[in-house]
Amino acid sequence: MKLDHLPLIFLGIPFGYFSDVDFVLQREIGVFVDETCVAGRWQKSHEDERRQFYSWRWDADVAVQPPCGPPANFERTPFRGKRTLTVKAPGLGICIEERQLELENPKPGMDDCWKNLPGEFLPWFVLCQNPQRMMRSDIEHAENAIWPGQEVRYDLLRKYAGLGLLKQQGHAWAIAESRGVLSKLPGGECQLQFCGNPCILWGLFRLMHDRHRRSHLPVVEVEKSGGDPPFLSMRWEGELQRNLRNYLETHEVRIVPDLWRQHSK
Repeated sequence: MKLDHLPLIFLGIPFGYFSDVDFVLQREIGVFVDETCVAGRWQKSHEDERRQFYSWRWDADVAVQPPCGPPANFERTPFRGKRTLTVKAPGLGICIEERQLELENPKPGMDDCWKNLPGEFLPWFVLCQNPQRMMRSDIEHAENAIWPGQEVRYDLLRKYAGLGLLKQQGHAWAIAESRGVLSKLPGGECQLQFCGNPCILWGLFRLMHDRHRRSHLPVVEVEKSGGDPPFLSMRWEGELQRNLRNYLETHEVRIVPDLWRQHSK
């Protein structure tokens, strides 16, 4: 998983699981980078009818400190490059989550490109957290982290699945494929319509910023047409159409004339 910001770490604790949730979280459950506990604290975000949700508030400079407990004299170190991030309670012998991450330098202006997201494209931002398989419990947890108070509609997931973009196995969902439509607009711009894993677009925008030296990148919009499900749309300079196609095709995006038609592979 590649990121240009520190990851959002989110825990959902069922009511009654601990007698004093805040005490247990602050004293027992830590965030580790390459086996070193990092400075920060758990902060309550919100709750629903079943759980309390807490997010990890990173220390300002990602300070590394001795394993869990009040910070003493800790050494500050940059959290860059390839790292292993683990959420665990060493004293209880519990490992909650472990991920391989690579934190890259942020690109100026990139955040503005995503300011209108996720919107109705929320299902894809949830499912890209684990494109191979997400159970309903995973989906509920992720949606609370990404956009508290909003829910992924399962009728919409089924609609995407019927179009061949998602696949369902029992209560598990996965991304089946990503598709893009490239077209020339009357003013000479190139329009990209996209439906699929939004992580692919993150890499595309970084490439366009660096290799093709485009400091002004398009804002990604969520659109719908008629009875079709939501998709993403953005306008690029016309001269970039070949570069867009090359990147998308090398990242397993199928370039098609129509997002909603299933095409033989």
